[in-house]
Amino acid sequence: MQTQHDIKHLEELLQPSMDKTWIEAEKYAATTFQQKVEYQAEAAALLRKINPKKAVHLHFRQAMSIAASLLILISAGFGIYKYNPVSPTEVLYSDVSTSYGETKIVTLPDGTTVTLNACSHISYLNKFAGGERRVRLEGEAYFQVMRNEKQPFVITTNQFDVNVLGTEFNVKAYHNDAIHTIDVNSGKVQVEMPEATIRLVAEEHLAVDLLGSSYSKYKEPQAVVGWRKGELHFNRAPIRDVANELERIYHCTIEFAPGQAFDNRISGEHANPNLEAVLQSIEITSGIHYKLEQHKVLLYK
Repeated sequence: MQTQHDIKHLEELLQPSMDKTWIEAEKYAATTFQQKVEYQAEAAALLRKINPKKAVHLHFRQAMSIAASLLILISAGFGIYKYNPVSPTEVLYSDVSTSYGETKIVTLPDGTTVTLNACSHISYLNKFAGGERRVRLEGEAYFQVMRNEKQPFVITTNQFDVNVLGTEFNVKAYHNDAIHTIDVNSGKVQVEMPEATIRLVAEEHLAVDLLGSSYSKYKEPQAVVGWRKGELHFNRAPIRDVANELERIYHCTIEFAPGQAFDNRISGEHANPNLEAVLQSIEITSGIHYKLEQHKVLLYK
């Protein structure tokens, strides 16, 4: 019968290989919350089934294989978080998503409030521990972070990390948008990108242009509040990003006429609009025409 001492001994044996394998395992994307729980349970079961007395005599490559299997399995369930054996019945993470045209307010374990915009997703620990409070965001959300200087709040996206102690700000980071943005309403935030670290204060805006591999920082007081009031706000947004946003809000499909170049940048504000009103405005300001049939839109020149 295995004891806690045996399990600990086995973990110590495999730990160096597990740490090395973790780097490779991070490429596996997190899936649904239910699948994460199942992965956790399966990983724990695998660990219990290994006989520690035999494990100490395993060939090095066999040990590597076991470590890799455990790490890849667990990383698929845990996403960005470090391996830590848990009880299969213990729920560690929560996932919250919104659909087309939907917003949702989420209260995190530390009291932080997050308002998710349409077609967005956030995942987080059910209990923040250690030196930071880390969440992962895909999409757009407005954060009202409870201040805790001993435990900074970190938002991870595909392109950058946002670090704060306690403040209010907006992050827009949809995977299919060319421009990702951070807008600060109060306090300070620090944005960490591979090529730079940018600090923002109240009413400052940071736009990261993935197509041009560039970024710009400037004052924009009103941008941070628009979508929470049902408004649209575009500031030199690529037309394809505008189309993505309209699809998310109005649950429609927008296509571009083939064989035509669409490099337009769109600016403007729309208060409580309907889809056709926005399309009419785009047509007037950009010269891009549209055909609207039910929930399908064709843009052409």
